[in-house]
Amino acid sequence: MARETHDSRTLTDAERDAVEQGRLFGRLPLALRDAILGRAYVWRFKDGERVLPAGAQPGHWLGVASGELLGRTCSAQEGQSIPTHLLGPGAWMTLYSPVCVVRRRGIEFVASGPTCVLAVSRDDTLELCSRGPELVMAMLSLCAINLRYAHLIVQEAQTSTLEQTLLRWLESGVQIEDGRRDGSFKVYRSVVPQAALALSSGVSRQSWNAGMARLEAMGLLERVKEGLRVPDSARLEAALKERGLRETARYLQADAQPVSAAAPLDAEPLPIRALRDDERSALDSCPWYMRLSQPLRDKLLPQLQVLRLRDQAQVAAVDHRPPGWVAVLRGGLRLVSRAPFTDPATPGRRPGTVLAEMPPGSTFFEHALIDGGNSGVDVGCEGDTTLLLLKQDPFLALMAAEPEFRLGLLHWLGICHHQICIMKLTLALPMPERLQGWLHVLGHQRGAADGPWVTIPMKLTLQEIASSLGTTRQYVAKALKELEGAGAVVRLPDSIKMRGDLFPRLGAYEGLRARHEAARHR
Repeated sequence: MARETHDSRTLTDAERDAVEQGRLFGRLPLALRDAILGRAYVWRFKDGERVLPAGAQPGHWLGVASGELLGRTCSAQEGQSIPTHLLGPGAWMTLYSPVCVVRRRGIEFVASGPTCVLAVSRDDTLELCSRGPELVMAMLSLCAINLRYAHLIVQEAQTSTLEQTLLRWLESGVQIEDGRRDGSFKVYRSVVPQAALALSSGVSRQSWNAGMARLEAMGLLERVKEGLRVPDSARLEAALKERGLRETARYLQADAQPVSAAAPLDAEPLPIRALRDDERSALDSCPWYMRLSQPLRDKLLPQLQVLRLRDQAQVAAVDHRPPGWVAVLRGGLRLVSRAPFTDPATPGRRPGTVLAEMPPGSTFFEHALIDGGNSGVDVGCEGDTTLLLLKQDPFLALMAAEPEFRLGLLHWLGICHHQICIMKLTLALPMPERLQGWLHVLGHQRGAADGPWVTIPMKLTLQEIASSLGTTRQYVAKALKELEGAGAVVRLPDSIKMRGDLFPRLGAYEGLRARHEAARHR
């Protein structure tokens, strides 16, 4: 069991320095840092000890002072752990915290090595947040970066070759000193077993090892007792650049992104009084709106605009600012990612894949408005769509003035982030279970139930589906044929019907269901 103490003076100097130098504390005034440390318990865990059980509602806001917290889930098909998160010293777990209130069924957090954790109770966290905007604004900034990182991870899972995946893993690995006096080498290690790393990348352990052997033959790494040694960091950086991979930390910074003015919309926004009765009913049933107090609704509603767009209309472009904060009332939005590397076969062209579908009740663009960066994805309408639009200036003003709105943004950002994590977990499944998991996600997001059947509007080609799943058109066609033969799927010209009660017999449905339900707005 973890040992608790109210006295943060039990932290070692190195642990305190790690917390003080973390990205969150670097955004906070000194008095607030001291207040957080004064309220924090100090918990110490042994290697492998469970910190947050799967499905448990977090009662504390956790920060890492030393060691690492590893988030993991289990592949229902393979029976192996899949790594989902890794938090090092100085990092705080904002997504799965009492403030963000995102349920994480199926994901547990364990200590990776001897680990020291700071834990602030729910009541103390909320009280600290109520002192002023600084703490929640710092959390929002980090959540915006984390969402961009989650987008990047899924983009690369969908489009990268194994060699690119290995180079990215190596570039983002945990670095430790080799111990040489000249300090000329770094050793890269991973707390995650190779089998789990391979599974999380959707490849076999044999393929992973073969890929590492190729990198070793190219002189990019050497195997040593402590892990993997990179003999020449400049050479590794050159290999990343040669293969079109951007440097991760730099890519995530808003000031490093190409940002153009918002792309023009296909229709003019209308005042909120143009909202029809059915659209108003849809708004009243949106979970994000239901969470708001009546005074905040009264302040927000007059500033919203109604945007009605036709099927396939563009809402935002990847390197452009968004038109504002949007909420989906009718239809849906399709997020299309653009990989951070170019396709060698078509220089200058960045491959695009479907990243996510945003059904009615969803909100989006919080991350780009908070950090001032670009949209990060292409966004278009899936069917005739009605959106509510809050332009950037009133959005920022409301965020600055209303503590309740700031906390709501944390929750909505957390929902988006968790949905992207679910997509990454789905991509880690083997085919055809990967296709089943993806269909199940769409069924929950956009499906209409009819007895045991769920009808999913589907306008994607087989090639688009294959790109989204990081596989080939032939594999998708084969998997769909198998599902049809088992009576679990019926393909129609503009939709797919799936029979959910048959999916448990076919593999990963049962294991995925709880994770996908956790990402829904409730």
